[in-house]
Order: sequence, then structure tokens, then C-alpha cells
Amino acid sequence: MVTSTENKKFLKMALDLADKVKGNTSPNPSVGAILVKDNRIIGEGATQKAGEDHAEVVAIKKAGDNVAGSTLYVTLEPCCIQGKTPPCTDLIIEKKIKNVVVGSLDPNPKVNGNGISTLKKAGIKVEYGFMEKEINELNEDFAKFIKTKTPFCIAKYAMTLDGKIATFKGDSKWISNEKSRNFVHKLRNRVDGIMVGVNTIIYDNPKLTVRLDNKFKNPIRIVLDSHGRTPINSNVLQDDVETIFVLKKNSTFYREQKEKFIEVCLKQGKKVIFDDTEGNKINIKNIIKELGKLDITSILIEGGSELLASALVERIIDKIICFIAPKIVLGKEGTFPFGGIGFEKIEDAFLLDKIIPTQIGNDIMINGYVKYESN
Repeated sequence: MVTSTENKKFLKMALDLADKVKGNTSPNPSVGAILVKDNRIIGEGATQKAGEDHAEVVAIKKAGDNVAGSTLYVTLEPCCIQGKTPPCTDLIIEKKIKNVVVGSLDPNPKVNGNGISTLKKAGIKVEYGFMEKEINELNEDFAKFIKTKTPFCIAKYAMTLDGKIATFKGDSKWISNEKSRNFVHKLRNRVDGIMVGVNTIIYDNPKLTVRLDNKFKNPIRIVLDSHGRTPINSNVLQDDVETIFVLKKNSTFYREQKEKFIEVCLKQGKKVIFDDTEGNKINIKNIIKELGKLDITSILIEGGSELLASALVERIIDKIICFIAPKIVLGKEGTFPFGGIGFEKIEDAFLLDKIIPTQIGNDIMINGYVKYESN
């Protein structure tokens, strides 16, 4: 008889496997699986790239011919629908696995509960509902995307103790410490896209790439540039990293410059998409929907302040990760994390929920989810 303690032990191992491939499985969720027989692990695996084997399949293949009668521990409910790969439930049944322990139900409405039901109908004993909080947090981007077809958006910024992301001269290097910056690269490694406004490109000229030895890929760079003002010598136009420039289709400003910029983008192999809504300002909510159509399930929004403010007002931001450095730059001027008009009353402010503070060297990282109910 498998105990609850054993369930959690093996599911924790499966969750560790899933965590290691986070960022490499999109648009699929990150899943880990462990196969156990006679109190011995006979196979383990994690979800591979989209179109390749799911975690259960990897674990079963590694176990070879010794699968019948075993117990499968899997972080997310096995799929029971045909996608780019066959249903995992079919293979589990075929290999005569005796027990399946599931951490959390699949948020996909087409699967939710049906995978477990399929296994039970085949005579397999199924238990579920273990470590759901941790597992669901790992796949929070997938959960939002599969239900809304829009990406999960994380706002990330670093600020001084007096709330500045740059001095009055525009200097921002470096506010956070090296450990915090390394954490950001790990975060970039786990998302599909990085979004910035054109002013960030003009003033900072960032590369917006992942600088880790064990990176999966560079996420897609998304630059909101209504009028094509990105300098031709910008780093985002000098390499082969996938980049999307979002321009305003009906903008009445910089028309000739915009046309020349589009030519440069196409020559450099960059993608250009247009916001065709009214006005001269990009409608972020509309663009987020368009990015969802490209199977971009998660976006790290890295600035600038007007973009962050617009995304917050439009209720695009799901999560905020803020690094607070023990530095004070003084002055009434400078750049703040969020621009916009601002509220007259504190009671109207946006609130964060599920706050987790973490110390990273001398920096404090605040991790929380935006509550929109009161706004």
C-alpha cells in the first residue's frame, strides 16, 4: 500500500524534474514523472520540446520492459487527447501500469478530470491532489494561456530604496546586485518572450538575451515601437535572435521613417506586426491577444515605466517581481518604475496578493500577484 508520505516524496522528485525543463516545453506545461516498482525507481522523465515526448512517455521508455505492475507518479494529469503526440493515457493503459499518482489536474478544459477518468475506467488505481500549490505555480502561465489564449505577463524591475529605476541623468547600471541579475537571466530562460518599449531600446540599448551557460533558448524579444524609432544600430537588430517589432499601423507620425524601418527589419529577418486600433498609441491589450495567437504563453515585461503603467492599467500584468536595492540616489527627479497619471487617493492603488519576500545578497526581491478586483 502506497502511503501519502511516499506519494509526496516521489512527486517532489517529479516536480524537481519538471522545474528543470521550465522554459523548454512551451506551449505545453512543464511536467515530471517517476516510475516506481518494488520500491525502486525504474524510470524518470520530464516533458520535452513541443511535439516531442511528454514526461510519462520519457519515463516509460527509460524503464524498458519492466513497466507492468508499476506505479507512475506524475505532476500533472496525463493527457487523454490527441495533439502533436498521442494521448499519454493510451500508453499507460497499454503498458499495464497498476497505479497512477497525480499531483494536480490538468487545467486544459479538454483534459481536466477526463485523463483520470480514462485511467480509472481501464482498471487503474488513481490518486490525485498532492503538492497542488507548488505544481500549479510552476505552470501558472500554461493555466492562463490554455483558458484565455493570452500570455501570462510578469512585470520585472529593479529600484533603489527611494523608488528610482534610474537617476535624473538616466543612469541605471547597476541598481541590483550580480546575484539578482543572474536570477533575472534564469527568469528569462523560463519565459517565451521579453517585452520592452522603444525608449528602453533607445536609452539602454539592451540585448535582452539569456546569458547562462545552460540556457534553453533566447526568448522572443518584443519591442513596442509605434513609429519605428528604434535606432538601426541597436543590439536587437544586430543578431539572429527572434524579435518582433510592434508598430502602429495608422500612425500619422514619422511615416517615412517608419517605412524605412520596416524595410530594415525585414532585411534583418525580424518580424513586424501592426496594431490597427485607432489613435497613435499601441493598444497593449490588443497586442497581447495577437501574441497569444503566436503561441507565446508567457512574457516578461521589463520596461520602461510608461509601458509598465499602461500594462497595469489595462490589467495585462499578472505578476510582479521587484528587486529593491539598498541604495538611495536622492532628488525629486529620476525615473520611477511606473509612469502614468497616478491616483489621487492611496485607497485607489493597485494591490498585490500572495507576497513572497526573498533576500538575494543585499537586495530584497518582492514577488506577488496583482489584485484587480478593487480597480
